[in-house]
Amino acid sequence: MTRQLLLACSLLAAATASWAADYPVRPVRVVVPYSPGGGTDFTARTVSQKLTVALGQQFVVDNRPGAAGIIGTQIVAGAQPDGYTIVWNDNAHLVNPLVFKDAKYDALGNFEPVAQIAAAPQMLAAALAVPANNLGELLALPRSQTAKYAIGSSGLASVPHFTYERLRLATGLTLVHVPYKGSGASLADLLAGQIQLAMNSAAPAIPLVQGNRIKGLGVAATGRLRQLPEVPTFNESGLRDFTAAAWYGVLAPKGTPRAVVELLNREIRKALALPDVIERFNSQALEMTPGSPADFGREIAAETERWKVVIKQTGFKLE
Repeated sequence: MTRQLLLACSLLAAATASWAADYPVRPVRVVVPYSPGGGTDFTARTVSQKLTVALGQQFVVDNRPGAAGIIGTQIVAGAQPDGYTIVWNDNAHLVNPLVFKDAKYDALGNFEPVAQIAAAPQMLAAALAVPANNLGELLALPRSQTAKYAIGSSGLASVPHFTYERLRLATGLTLVHVPYKGSGASLADLLAGQIQLAMNSAAPAIPLVQGNRIKGLGVAATGRLRQLPEVPTFNESGLRDFTAAAWYGVLAPKGTPRAVVELLNREIRKALALPDVIERFNSQALEMTPGSPADFGREIAAETERWKVVIKQTGFKLE
């Protein structure tokens, strides 16, 4: 019986290895749980193009926005664990199960971490009509005036949302929070003058600030961004040790063959080392964070504990 069991295990391992060696043999669906135009979408499209070339099959980005990223993430949690459906997500992947009853997934229990891609500092941006050119000037405006301002984020419990909540707690700047189905949608309304402010990852906002279409009031980073040297840090505006960043990463459904996970990780890391990808990421103030699947899994576990503290501090209630 022992010999038969060992033989069966050996045959299964051989079959899995053989199957994984042929991967991919058809297009791979890359679910982005946000609307087009945000940092998650940008990194997904940039790297997916390289994976398509390297592996000979289309890596097709499928934007599935809604419910702060929950809808797209749930799609992948319930997908076949064969490597042909993966999710390109951000910190909301681990935050949503902490704050939304309807999330109904476990950030690690239902997923295989594949690779962390990059980290992006948060930026506070303003419409041109706002009478402030930096965070300090915004904080100096009468509270009766700023209380009427709407601030957009990429969704409830997203990194931009909680970055605003931390700003509110630190300064008393209370605004009207408007959650969107992705940062691209919030920036579109900021451009149109529908909202006065937006908290966002710096990446998609940089070209708009450079083109004088919106204002960059402050960046939650340790230093000023090379791309926007005129935009001060939150620390320079009087907020001590205030930094905030979103990460972007790739996950697959739980049970995806280890060989497939490792292949994807290897090819993603190769893509991140390409000069044109490095240039594109640098232009968007993205810090590349390549590592192993295990590294990414440990980061998700550790950050889950950190976010529990932030959620408690902001008083966010389970929805």
